[in-house]
Amino acid sequence: PQFSTWSLSAQNVKIGGSVTSFCQGDEGMTWLAVQNNGVYGFDATGNMVAHPAAPVKTYSIYRDKGGSYWIGDDDGVYSYQPATGTYTKVVDFESDYINAITDDGRGTLFFSTYSKGFCSYDVNTKVFRHFSMNDNDPRRGRLHNNWVMVMMLDSRGLLWIGTSSNLSCYDPVRGSFKPLGWEVLLEGKTITSLYEDHDHQIIIGTDMGLYLYNRQTAKADPYPGAEALVGKMISGIEQDQFGDLWCSTTLG
Repeated sequence: PQFSTWSLSAQNVKIGGSVTSFCQGDEGMTWLAVQNNGVYGFDATGNMVAHPAAPVKTYSIYRDKGGSYWIGDDDGVYSYQPATGTYTKVVDFESDYINAITDDGRGTLFFSTYSKGFCSYDVNTKVFRHFSMNDNDPRRGRLHNNWVMVMMLDSRGLLWIGTSSNLSCYDPVRGSFKPLGWEVLLEGKTITSLYEDHDHQIIIGTDMGLYLYNRQTAKADPYPGAEALVGKMISGIEQDQFGDLWCSTTLG
């Protein structure tokens, strides 16, 4: 079958919360973060085979490009070993929760601190930085909304940041929120997903449909031919080997 459901309740496992994120492990394992109830592990056949120790308020689990695991909760970020259930706090920062984590593959993590902007952490140098809409730097610009929903690093090294009311872009090398000549786009729209396609175009999912970033005009326009998605929340975007886009929405 093309689709199957892996259910914890069907295996008599009571999690007492929502599955808030997941990541792929080794040897077919899939690790789930369950809000306020730690981490669970499915094997390749969908059987729940592990419930390692984890921070009590775990909200997100992420595996970086180097293979290391990270846990986010409302108190900070932890390095994590799901095989042994050991964890160490590396960033101490209070927020509503950490709902988005990404990395550049060279040791720098970027993570949302929902309601308080986002942060970067260099695993090698231990340098920590916090970015907020309350910052004021006319030359480099700033984040325009602290409720960060999604983040994505593109092939050029730019960090795209979708918030509950707009889209920002940050250049970690230059420390600028104006790398493309603008500071904020799609004001008033909730950014729910981000994707870079095979042609390195930036595709933006919102609560009101699908958009495409136009590098020539430096604007985000409604995606051509995607009128059927207007008014729908785009939860996820993926491109197949034929170049077709697949979008998951709240309506199918």
